[in-house]
Amino acid sequence: MEITQEFKLIDKIEPPVKNGRRTFSAVQTVTPQGEQPAEYTASQEYVISHNAFTLGADEVFSVYPANGEAGDFAGTLPYITLNQRTLPWAFGGSPFLALLVLKSSEIIEQGEIEIKELFTPTSGTYFPKKPEFPEIYSEDDTERCRFIDISRRTYNDIFPSSSDIPLLAHVKFLNLSRAQDKVCGKDGYFSVILANRFVPSDSEGETFSECHLVTVFGHGKGVPADCEKVRLVSLYSWNIRSRSEKGRPFTELVKGLSKNCKEIGGDRTGGESVLMPHYTRTGEMTYSLYRPPLAAGECEEIPQLSRARTADGRLIYDKKIGIFDVSYAAAFQLGRLITLSRPEMAEKVLSHRNDSKAAAHKEVIDRIVSDTNENLDLDALADLLISY
Repeated sequence: MEITQEFKLIDKIEPPVKNGRRTFSAVQTVTPQGEQPAEYTASQEYVISHNAFTLGADEVFSVYPANGEAGDFAGTLPYITLNQRTLPWAFGGSPFLALLVLKSSEIIEQGEIEIKELFTPTSGTYFPKKPEFPEIYSEDDTERCRFIDISRRTYNDIFPSSSDIPLLAHVKFLNLSRAQDKVCGKDGYFSVILANRFVPSDSEGETFSECHLVTVFGHGKGVPADCEKVRLVSLYSWNIRSRSEKGRPFTELVKGLSKNCKEIGGDRTGGESVLMPHYTRTGEMTYSLYRPPLAAGECEEIPQLSRARTADGRLIYDKKIGIFDVSYAAAFQLGRLITLSRPEMAEKVLSHRNDSKAAAHKEVIDRIVSDTNENLDLDALADLLISY
C-alpha cells in the first residue's frame, strides 16, 4: 500500500489494553455423536504492566535541543520523541509523563534511590504516597531509579497543571518510506512530550539547564505547608546550554566567532581559510582547514577526486603545513544533504546511478563477447566498473 500522507498529528493513541490484571476465559462445547453436549472451560490470569519509574534508552527516539547543544534557545520549547506511540498513555486516561526544564541552580539534589525508599517519608520533602501510583508496574521495588529535588517555589512555578498535561503530549506520524537508514524500518508513529517552559537564557552568559522527563502520579494536588522541597522521579534527562543573543551588539557577536575558528592566511584556492576543530569518523579530535563552499577565489589546483563516494574521500592533505583541508568534504556533504532533503531530486540521482551501473555492466559484457579470441585486460575492466 502506497503511503501518500507525509505528516500527521494525532491527539493521543491509547493502548488497546490498559495496565492491570486481566482474566482471559475460553469456553468450548463438544457434542459427541449420540451423546449430550459437554462444555469445557478454562481461564488464565494475565498481568499487563509498564515501567512507572524507569525508561530504557532504546525507548527514546530523539530529543530537541540535542544533548549538550549550545545556542540561543531563549524562545524554544524542548521536547522528547519516544519510539512507542502509546507510551505516555500506558496507564490509561491522561499522560503520566511531563517534561520539565530546570536551571541547574534550581535543582537542589539529584541521584539514584531504590523505588521502595521513595515512599519512606522524608522530613521537609514532599513525595506522593504509594496509593497515588499504579497498583501494578513492571519494576521491582528493589530496583533503582533517578530522582531530583526542587524547591516548593520552583515546583509551583513550573510544574504543569492537571489540565495542561494532556495538551503537552501528542502522537505524530512521519512517512519514512524514503528513509535509507535503520529509521525506515519503523512504522512512522512516535509519541511526543513537549515542555511547558522556554529554555532559560541570559544575554550576559550561558545558562546551563537540564530537561527531565518526570512522572506526574500524585502531583498537581498541592504541596503541604511543612514541605519546602518536592521530590520527582526522573525517567530521562539531558543538558542544554543557552545564551540569548537578543540585544547583544553586532561587534560582540563577531568577536565571539574567534572562540571557534582562527584565520591562518591564504590557501590553495586563493581565499582565506580558518582552522577549526575537527572530529574524525573514528572519534579523534584534531584541527583542519575549512573555507565556505561559496566563498569567491581563484583555484590554482583542482584535486582529482572523481572516484570519491563519501565525504571522507574528499579530504585533502595539505603537505605544506601537514594538516587536512575539509573544504571539499564539507561541500560534498552539504550537497548530499540538500539533495536527500528533496525526494524528487534524490530519486533522479538514484535512477541515474542505476542506469550508469547497468550501462557499465553492459559495456563489460560486450567487451567480453567481442574479445573472446583476444587477451582480456581484467584490470582495465575493473577500473571501468569502479568508475561508475
